[in-house]
Amino acid sequence: MQAAETTPPQPTQTSDRGSVLAALVFTFVTNIDMTTVLTMLPVAVFGGTRVAPLTFSLALSIQVVASLIGGIVVPMVFRGVNSGWMLSISALLKSAGFVALLATVHPPGLFVFAVLAGFGRGVSKVAVRVLLTDATVEKDRARAFQLFFVVMNVALLLAPLAAEAADRFHVARYALVLLLLLELAGGAWAGATARRLTSDTGKAKRLAVGGGLGLLLRPGPVAVLAYTLVAYFAMGFIMAMFLLYDEVNPALSGYRELFLSFEPLALIVIQLAMMPVLAQTGRRAVYAGAAITCGTGVLLSFTSSLVLVLLGLALFAFAECLALPQSQVDAGKAVAKEQVSAMLSLVTIMSAVGEMAGNVAAGWIVRNADDLLPSATASAMAVAVVVLAGFAAAGYGIDRAVSAREVA
Repeated sequence: MQAAETTPPQPTQTSDRGSVLAALVFTFVTNIDMTTVLTMLPVAVFGGTRVAPLTFSLALSIQVVASLIGGIVVPMVFRGVNSGWMLSISALLKSAGFVALLATVHPPGLFVFAVLAGFGRGVSKVAVRVLLTDATVEKDRARAFQLFFVVMNVALLLAPLAAEAADRFHVARYALVLLLLLELAGGAWAGATARRLTSDTGKAKRLAVGGGLGLLLRPGPVAVLAYTLVAYFAMGFIMAMFLLYDEVNPALSGYRELFLSFEPLALIVIQLAMMPVLAQTGRRAVYAGAAITCGTGVLLSFTSSLVLVLLGLALFAFAECLALPQSQVDAGKAVAKEQVSAMLSLVTIMSAVGEMAGNVAAGWIVRNADDLLPSATASAMAVAVVVLAGFAAAGYGIDRAVSAREVA
């Protein structure tokens, strides 16, 4: 009698939870480490001295440029390197920068820190996003990136508190040693865990420069990059405007610290409360909602009413919850699998460029608004209208491009 034919069971596609956890842990560690150090430098005493504001500003600019270079170099130089190794390399670079600070906070030690830590930051921004994309199946990817932004904002919320405590208790150098050890441990553990992801897509492919630049000629990637640019412009703009709030809105300047802390706190609360809903929201609704809430949020954030400012910041946080996870997911959908690392590298570059442009725009408006509009707040509201239009146009472009690829 002939044996019955059997079909072997097909493996169920599931996300690699260990690698996702590694990405989230590393995100928390590296953000709280870097933000704490950058917050301490202008105020805390290291070896009997503080970093002068102008010197710190120069070092911060060097760090941003080094981060940009790191984001560009990674997908072009490394071939077949698992994202886990990239996380470990990033941690080593930042730790080496912390060692330079322990030697001296005067130049050139400060600038060596800026270069090493900045480059490490650029490497990690690409590696973490590639790892999250590769470690998750499509149905889990939006939620993974939502968690990514929650974890990042928790770190950004806690870092200033850690910096203030280190300064108040005069333990800045000891805190720096602790952060260095935390960075090394986090990078080693996360890297080792992530290296279990051995699929082809888990490796950063080396792409020719022309291949990466060729993405700029296609509507889908261009729409994603434009969306990233507008989103991070808005984030940089609103943060810089509130840092300069004494000149922007003197009537409410006493609430500046409240405003700076309220937005990341609101983002965390909204993200956690609405994560199940946001994960199931359609792409078109996400982009439309992000445009409306971001533009309205920026507009209300520069009114003269305390309640309206807080409402505006809450709406802006809601827009971040909508926009950033979805755009990260669609960055991977807008290109072929072998181009994902190059696409995410370009996204990283656009995020840095957008944030810097937002900072510059805020400073320029505060300095020159009286020559353009009645006040800096009126100019900020005009920017809100431009941001809303940019979000709407880029979101529409992403929806059309990704929908076309899904149909094809």
